[in-house]
Amino acid sequence: MAANILRSAKDSAAGPEVFKTIQEMQGLSPQQKDQVILKTVEIAVAAECQAAANHPHTVLRGNSSSTAFIKSVLDSGSQEYQDAMKKDVSDAVHNAPLPMNGFTDVNNPTGVLSESNIPGPGFIPTPGQEMSAEQIAEWNNLYCDVSRAVIEANNQHLDKLTPLAKATLQTCSSVTQEQFANNPGVDGIVTAMNANNVMLRLANPILTQQSTVDPMANPTAQAVQQKLFTQSSAVTQTYFNQLSNDNWVPQTKPGQVAAMLRQDLNLTNEVKTGLAQAAIGDPAQTMSQVAYPKAKLSIREKLAAKVSDATQTFKAKLGLLNDTEMLERRTNQIQRRRDHRKAITASIQKAENEIVERIKPIKTTQPDGVPTEDEKNAAIKSFVNKSDVKSEMIDGLGANTPDMQLRKNYNRAHHRENQNELKIEVLKHQKKALDDRIKLRNSQGQSVEAPAHGTHVK
Repeated sequence: MAANILRSAKDSAAGPEVFKTIQEMQGLSPQQKDQVILKTVEIAVAAECQAAANHPHTVLRGNSSSTAFIKSVLDSGSQEYQDAMKKDVSDAVHNAPLPMNGFTDVNNPTGVLSESNIPGPGFIPTPGQEMSAEQIAEWNNLYCDVSRAVIEANNQHLDKLTPLAKATLQTCSSVTQEQFANNPGVDGIVTAMNANNVMLRLANPILTQQSTVDPMANPTAQAVQQKLFTQSSAVTQTYFNQLSNDNWVPQTKPGQVAAMLRQDLNLTNEVKTGLAQAAIGDPAQTMSQVAYPKAKLSIREKLAAKVSDATQTFKAKLGLLNDTEMLERRTNQIQRRRDHRKAITASIQKAENEIVERIKPIKTTQPDGVPTEDEKNAAIKSFVNKSDVKSEMIDGLGANTPDMQLRKNYNRAHHRENQNELKIEVLKHQKKALDDRIKLRNSQGQSVEAPAHGTHVK
């Protein structure tokens, strides 16, 4: 249904509306909503590929309801990416060394840099304007450096996307690969699509919509910074548009600076690798990393589950469950123990965090002063195993001192972990024995009906 709405929509505004509708659907769990979103992405990208069949390198480059929907999905899962990008790109722009001069014209015959004579990338003087080749090169280098910072930051922070955002990129990539499987240039088409997706829907909006100038800078510097943000967007988009075009010849002013970036083959290889790593993978596997909250049960459902569990426990004690029922019971018990493992792990982490706060700073051999995991774990173990009970008893507090309480919490959490894992292993062995017995009886054509009252299953 959602994909049909996108296909029939006449403008891009339908994209965010469809995404919001799915998010607000009643009766669907968070996992089901994500499944609907990815299925909608899959259908939408297939339609976009068919529409761009004659110009495959433009897949997802346009502004349609489908691409707007994909942007909404990516926006919802890219906050950490956006924050990191804004910081790195803003640092690059705010710290960029400003040239002393802009172009000269009738309003500024001296050429001293002001808010009105800032050249853009690939600047070409028009009649009445003048600027030396050296000064133009200085400005082009500035745009090149800022654009490089944008590209490198994007490459570095793509792994900060949420599983849903990553799965969306992966879905776009796999569908495009499938749609153009018979095209000999399919690899370049997929690379171009990935570049369009990442730059148009993730990186460039940060430059054009979310960037902020340095509030402490003077008005001229702020005007230059604003131009660096917007014009670097044009440079990076041109660069990514032509990423898979080996025969490209720049036709625009931003293209002149993009061509400077293309001369760095290492950068281009890193960008292609980064895009591939972000977009290649199994969406289902990526989404398996999501810890979805358990569905809330009604009071009636909770009572029914408790009654059922109590009944099964009572029957098991009386030996009234057959092997198949016992197998199901063991399976459920194992799952409950595995679910309990998460709470235990959280308790261990909490105890370790409290100990780390207590024993800071931790000794380290690292030049940056940040201890490794091994050093941190060794410090925790040393603290837990430290025996200063005697001195604590002298203080009259005994085992209730803060240090002793921290040790107790740590040891108690690990004891619970060990007991839980032991019970899981016992249950797994019991489950296997039941499973083997059922298979043997089935192979011999014997029944596995419930035994007579008072008879235990052997």
